[in-house]
Amino acid sequence: MFVAITRSVRLALAAAHVLDAVVRVMVLFPWFTAATRRRHIAAWSQKALRIFGIRTANSSPPCEGSGARLVVANHVSWLDVFAIWSTTDATFVAKGEVGRWPIIGSLAQRLGVIFIDRSRRRDAMMTSRHMADLLAQGRSVCIFPEGTSTNGRELQPFHPALFQSAIEAGVAVQPIAIRYFRANGALATEVAFTGDMSLVQSMWRLAGTDQIIIDVGHLPFFDTTGLDRRIAVERAHALIGQRLREPAGERPMQPIESAATARKVIPVTSSELAVS
Repeated sequence: MFVAITRSVRLALAAAHVLDAVVRVMVLFPWFTAATRRRHIAAWSQKALRIFGIRTANSSPPCEGSGARLVVANHVSWLDVFAIWSTTDATFVAKGEVGRWPIIGSLAQRLGVIFIDRSRRRDAMMTSRHMADLLAQGRSVCIFPEGTSTNGRELQPFHPALFQSAIEAGVAVQPIAIRYFRANGALATEVAFTGDMSLVQSMWRLAGTDQIIIDVGHLPFFDTTGLDRRIAVERAHALIGQRLREPAGERPMQPIESAATARKVIPVTSSELAVS
């Protein structure tokens, strides 16, 4: 009975939250400055997580530094977007089918989300050029380079094509590791948005779950100067993979690097540059 009530309340709040987004984006956003839009998106994203009982752990904070970056994250759920948007101002790249979702697709388009059909090589090349233009203009762009979502227990190989945009624009890569777990440290695999699951099915399942904790780890960013995209892919994959293998729990997560190092651009060693 309690689960049924909780699910009903959360789904009702989620519907109202989507309606709120429609009003903001369609009516108010044209009048807002970029900074005001950013604040609204961050606040709206944080509330979306709270509605589904998602609590943020003591995640490592965004690294200091200015300028656009290519944000690279592992992909578990559609909630990942809200988790990143709550702390990071970035334009997302999403698979084409998201643009066809009722209401959500239209909102995503108006928020500047870039849609890509990964099955078409030419589409990936055009998307990479578009991303490079945005990065050169000072806009950070976020991608999920696995090209699919997982159950959170594994990290799939990264597709390298879109990393070329960071190299062409001369910007750093910012890896982010995302994981969902319970208070006892066990992974919350019910968050995973995988297979043939629809958005409605995923929301229904999440609305009936106990509180879930999300850890969003902003890892050390690294310069792409002198790199080819394969090295950039290997470094981002290694950093995110290392973070995901660390024990989870209620205690603050231990960063891969010291707090001081995490706020600096990591230099690329000569051995890395020699890899081809």
